[in-house]
Amino acid sequence: MITSVSNERVKLIRTLQSQAKARAREKLFVIEGERLLVEAVNAHAPLRVVFHSGGLKPPQRSLLNQAARLGATVEEVSPEILKACSDTTTPSGMLAVVPWIEVPLAAPLEFVMLADGLANPGNLGTVMRTAEAFGVQAVFLMPGCVDAYNPKVVRGAMGAHFRLPLIEATWPEAQARLNGFRLYLAEAAEGTPCDQVSWRGRIGLILGSEAEGAGALAQAAATARVFIPMPGKAESLNAVVAAGILLYQAARQRRSRS
Repeated sequence: MITSVSNERVKLIRTLQSQAKARAREKLFVIEGERLLVEAVNAHAPLRVVFHSGGLKPPQRSLLNQAARLGATVEEVSPEILKACSDTTTPSGMLAVVPWIEVPLAAPLEFVMLADGLANPGNLGTVMRTAEAFGVQAVFLMPGCVDAYNPKVVRGAMGAHFRLPLIEATWPEAQARLNGFRLYLAEAAEGTPCDQVSWRGRIGLILGSEAEGAGALAQAAATARVFIPMPGKAESLNAVVAAGILLYQAARQRRSRS
């Protein structure tokens, strides 16, 4: 059992949890909780290390055996060490170190999201989860976005990292890759109502930050602007809520044959 914060694996995990530069250098990130570990195992991710605090039930033992078969070094640690390694106030009993995942791009690529300047980790994670749920084939992480492997992003995404391609890009790079796409920029109250545009074909949805909106390069790249009609008096919606409504509208229309 590991009981010291001086242990090399403990030091690695604590560094990965707190430093974006370390995550980028090592190409590793940390997942916490049984549910995310199940996602990693189901994705056959080449796990590096799994920490647990003991008291395992048979299904949890089976899960750790699967993780070991994927290459993980499985270690029991004291509750104090698990808490020191966790990014949450109340650790969930297990965590793991996972390499950055390169999810293959779908072919043909036809439905993407471009996150522009989403700096709030919880928002980006939940947007990723929502995008994956509604069939988005890739999320482009444009300049100004928070690190996609930030612990709060990972928790908010709820396993989307293992199923959804993530592409870091500049605007010129994204425009070159998405040549021929219609790029719809989500606005608060400008453009065409989202239920009056065509979401079929090669579509990209640009979602700007809640505080600042989309940047100048995102606005220049957009081929059209869309908004969510709201009969109430609210001026705007939370970025995550707006993304969910727009993506639902797109998915509903794209699966319709009429």
